[in-house]
Amino acid sequence: MVDSKVTLGLGGITVILLSVFASMGVYAFIGIPTTLIIIEVVPFLILAVGADNIFILVLDYQRDIRREGETRQEQIGRVLGRVAPSMMMCGFSESIAFFLGAITEMPAVKTFALYAALAVLFDFILQVTAFVALLSIDTKRQESGRFDILWCLPTKSKERLVRKPGFIQIFMKDYFAPFLTLKWIRASTMIIFVGGFFTCIGLTLKLPVALEQQVSVPEDSYLLAYFDALANDLRVGPPVYFVATDGYDYTNRTAQNKICGGSGCNEDSLTQQIFFAASISEYTKIALPANSWIDDYFDWIQPGFGISCCRQFSESRYNDDRNRSGEFCPSSPDLPPQTEPDAPRGTCGTCLPLSQIGARPDESQFMEYLPDFVKDNPNENCGKGGHAAYGDALSFLPNNSGLKASWFYTYHTVLKTSADFTDALYKARILADDIEDAIRKDGYDPGPDFKVFPYSIFYVYYEQYITMIEDALLNIGVALIPIFVISFFMLSFDFLSAVIIILTIIMVLVDTLGIMYLWSIDFNAISLVNLVMAIGMSVEFVSHMARTFRMCTLKTRVQRAQYTVGYMGPSVLSGVAMTNLPGIIVLAFAESLIFQIFYFRMFLVITLLGAVHGLIFLPVALSYIGPPINKARLLQVQQERRAGIRKMPDGKSSDSEMLDTSGEHGMSTKENNYTYQNGGMNNDHDYAEPATIETSMEEKDVQADLKKLPPLKKFAPSNNEEQLTDL
Repeated sequence: MVDSKVTLGLGGITVILLSVFASMGVYAFIGIPTTLIIIEVVPFLILAVGADNIFILVLDYQRDIRREGETRQEQIGRVLGRVAPSMMMCGFSESIAFFLGAITEMPAVKTFALYAALAVLFDFILQVTAFVALLSIDTKRQESGRFDILWCLPTKSKERLVRKPGFIQIFMKDYFAPFLTLKWIRASTMIIFVGGFFTCIGLTLKLPVALEQQVSVPEDSYLLAYFDALANDLRVGPPVYFVATDGYDYTNRTAQNKICGGSGCNEDSLTQQIFFAASISEYTKIALPANSWIDDYFDWIQPGFGISCCRQFSESRYNDDRNRSGEFCPSSPDLPPQTEPDAPRGTCGTCLPLSQIGARPDESQFMEYLPDFVKDNPNENCGKGGHAAYGDALSFLPNNSGLKASWFYTYHTVLKTSADFTDALYKARILADDIEDAIRKDGYDPGPDFKVFPYSIFYVYYEQYITMIEDALLNIGVALIPIFVISFFMLSFDFLSAVIIILTIIMVLVDTLGIMYLWSIDFNAISLVNLVMAIGMSVEFVSHMARTFRMCTLKTRVQRAQYTVGYMGPSVLSGVAMTNLPGIIVLAFAESLIFQIFYFRMFLVITLLGAVHGLIFLPVALSYIGPPINKARLLQVQQERRAGIRKMPDGKSSDSEMLDTSGEHGMSTKENNYTYQNGGMNNDHDYAEPATIETSMEEKDVQADLKKLPPLKKFAPSNNEEQLTDL
């Protein structure tokens, strides 16, 4: 109970939750709304980031030995100085990556990126301040021999407290790391991961871009039967409107021929092109020819010897004897009885003279009778009345001087899946562009404001899928740029390490997309948000491991890779994978399919792929193509050894550290029991000799740098902290 960390762990979780709430509070104050995706995804991301940093900091402190005359606060500060650069590299790269990801036009991704960026930043600040204070308080409790949680009760036992390394630490250091760095294992690992990467590239190209309606409801919802009935029983799809906007002169005979579908109209007119599209409905998703108001208007206004649709009162009198001659007369031959004082009575005549039979109205007649057309109800005598079909199809300019816009409508074919809806939208836009091009050709220019575009009620939901792939590539590319730049600077301008980090993250993303295809996870806005989140989680898996390898000064790349797995591997595995897996598994029992598919499956895939790439592929890749020994770090180690600060391989130094992030302590020996003495931990440790200037072929060029070193007396233990640079 004294050695447990329950209180410290709860404090770390509280810090993580506070960072999420702080982000939500700031954006709520600004006025940026919170969505369901924020509540579902951001806490999961911050838990992965925050727990990883907590484990790294605590485990590094537990490995450290307090120096002679050093206080608890000074020791924690020194440990934080070693760990904080790695935490800052991950935190800043993730935060900036998310902020840049907010430039997208997709609302769901933009909102997630903003909330995640600020939450990651708050989490880093709270961890290097509040959590460090909690660690100091918990260490004081532990050193005083008080119980965890019940810290007010001291222990009765006066025996020395003994701490053994955990199972994960022993397994990673003594078994997994040596096994992973075997020659044939490394070669097999590279073949498997590279082969899997190219396989997933092929699978990614087949990944559907969709979000089925059935996924958004619970498994027992009555809506599932409704969706099935729509797919199986309907014989026509949703209506689609082709809208012609400002600038079109409908009174012009040439302009009329470019949109109508009757006698004298162009073969590539608006109505004709929709007719041709309906003849190949399997491809265009257009089921029927368009209902054209202008063709029906030409039929409606035609004069005839029988009952004509367009009629005017020729002799009209009212109760007040007012003459209403020339006003529109309904097409019914029997006028309704007079029920109001102003109800018309009298005879009606055609709007156009009989001499215009078979001809179109001229420019003045076209706009004079068009308002009456859209007010006339169809009946048994005249079925061309436009009120029912086109009552809201025309938008008139002031005083009915012209038309501002109009639409022509038809129907899509039966659309069952998201892919069908998206394809219908895409093909309708192609058709609208062809119509506009045909209208503008032959020297007719309706003006710069004129546009033909399609509209259907479902377009607003599926428009995002038209540019989903381009948006995804943009967001991922923008997110990777700051990760590369910050890694490059934080790893001492190491271009190779930054490239390896980016390549590993890309492999995680591509492999995730490939498994999404195999596990029937469609690509959509939710998937894209999860992929952006996967970038942040991958940084935690990859960057800490890469920096540990970079700071290690063992002789060969294989030794440094083995040390990296044994030293940083337990922290990464415990902090990210083991912490998130219990919460992920619970999501498998959710009733909603959207939780099962896009949260349980995707979170599980992202976590497992990040873990295997960070703990298996990355160390193996570094053992082959990793950067050379950090010369600046190697010089520092040599200077400290000469000054007597570090323990030499023969163990003669009196001032020693149990283990440090430089990596000169080998991973091939067994760890004995840790004992608390004066607040630190001693360990009987056989050290593997680090690379030296004299023996490492990789560092012979540093000989010249050693000649420039100041005299040895300047590196006495009393003033070594002022002389050395902590990398």
